Amino acid sequence: MARSALRSGSHELPGSACGVQRHIHVGTQRGRDPDRLVSAGAAEAVLEIPVETVTAPDAVRPPRIAPRLPGTDG
Repeated sequence: MARSALRSGSHELPGSACGVQRHIHVGTQRGRDPDRLVSAGAAEAVLEIPVETVTAPDAVRPPRIAPRLPGTDG
């Protein structure tokens, strides 16, 4: 098993408000819980997620990547 990191970043975030919605964030999800949140009004967001590779049909499966649901494309 090899350890690595998945890094995702953006500098064109949507803003922390939209209509009546306030305090909007971007981030990752761990199980059912939000994790590593960044205000969507920030200048940029960089999220780094640790991953472990395994030898299986779905090779990368960190706690923040949901398994594929039956009947979906991904």
